[in-house]
Amino acid sequence: MNKCFITKLDAVVEDNNLPYLGYAVANVNLSAEKSMYFGVDTSVNSVKIKIVGNGAITSLGGVSTNVKEAQVSHGQSFILSPGTYQLLFDKYYAVPLSFPTDGSIRINAEDFSFSQYSRESSLSLIRIIYGDVKGMGSLYKAKTLNFQSCDKLYGDIADLGTCTGLTELWLNGTQVTGNIEDFVKAQRNAGRTSCDSLNIAYAAETLVKWKGNGVTTSVYQNKLSWTSNSITFKDETISA
Repeated sequence: MNKCFITKLDAVVEDNNLPYLGYAVANVNLSAEKSMYFGVDTSVNSVKIKIVGNGAITSLGGVSTNVKEAQVSHGQSFILSPGTYQLLFDKYYAVPLSFPTDGSIRINAEDFSFSQYSRESSLSLIRIIYGDVKGMGSLYKAKTLNFQSCDKLYGDIADLGTCTGLTELWLNGTQVTGNIEDFVKAQRNAGRTSCDSLNIAYAAETLVKWKGNGVTTSVYQNKLSWTSNSITFKDETISA
């Protein structure tokens, strides 16, 4: 018999580390105001932004001034106030192109799991994302994931196996580990039984392995392809 238990809570939990359902979270620590803009996918008209904490947002060209919530249109600029607070937004389509790379705004990778409209994003998150890469596994149709120099991004490359739309993956400068073979196995299990070309970008410091060995070359673009029973990486084919 199926049973349903209902619990009545008589209190509010104050914990900024909890996820916000339907939103992704960026942690902001700005010493001065910062002008930014969202490069939203053209199929989406706008992004809803919320401020949690002591910050405020001003929409340029709009009527919102020093508010806690705003609807920002495609390509529209906005200003974030100085302070330490959280920036919530409901879509990750080409996440803010003007995000600073100095650490003043950081995004937890696991928050991608809670973003309503993140499934088809192609992201360039250079130096601004941290946490376990498995949170990005919800980006099922993403074509490009650029995590270049995200030295606080960790986890197993196989956790990106559900991203079956990938054609380009940048991992250089991250702490992501694992094996190319396991990544391909995860892609197959998710329904991508073959792939003609997936370029994996990395540098000499990569922790991802191929045939049990770490990648030592400094070449940035390396073609990965596979069939149902073979894998080809860097022009070398194995049965797997």
